[in-house]
Amino acid sequence: AGGLALAVVVTGPTPAAAALLTESEPNATTATADVVPVGSTILATSHAATSLSDYDYFAFDLSSAGRTTLNLTFPSGLGTDSGYDVGVYDAAGTVLYDFDVSAARWDGTWLASQAMYMPAGRLYVRVIGYSSRATWSKQYSLRVDLGPGLVETQPNESTATADVVPLGSTIYASSLSSGSSDYDYFATDIPSASSVAVNLRFP
Repeated sequence: AGGLALAVVVTGPTPAAAALLTESEPNATTATADVVPVGSTILATSHAATSLSDYDYFAFDLSSAGRTTLNLTFPSGLGTDSGYDVGVYDAAGTVLYDFDVSAARWDGTWLASQAMYMPAGRLYVRVIGYSSRATWSKQYSLRVDLGPGLVETQPNESTATADVVPLGSTIYASSLSSGSSDYDYFATDIPSASSVAVNLRFP
């Protein structure tokens, strides 16, 4: 007699989607920054009743070093002029990266494509809106994602602050900074005299 084969698949509950967070005012300094879990999205608006500009600060705690991706989206159809000024700060409040985000880059892909590498610890993102811009009073969303790995840590512009890279390992870095140039130093300990090959790759 023929048999009937059954496959039983047991599944758990479907994970709930991460809740959207909303900014709380005032959040115009690192001391009053909205704390946002990495991978979560916060909704905010660049608007101030008594000012021509609005500074919004957000804090993210990175569990490890890695490539940090900023996802900033806002409504389309706002032209091609400047939309937001976006700055990235380390835990000490030092600006590491600074961007002038055009209103034409509303879908977030351009900013997300910028190669930013951060150490573990607190990261601050500052978003500035101005009343003279089409993005004023428009809602935007911000999310920070982290891809762990061996990456450069800023600042590393001298031998004293060089990133130490184990021999035979690959470190990921970029020539992106808040200024017009970027100096990156790396250190490797060689156990004995020998020839050394440096493998530098880029797009």
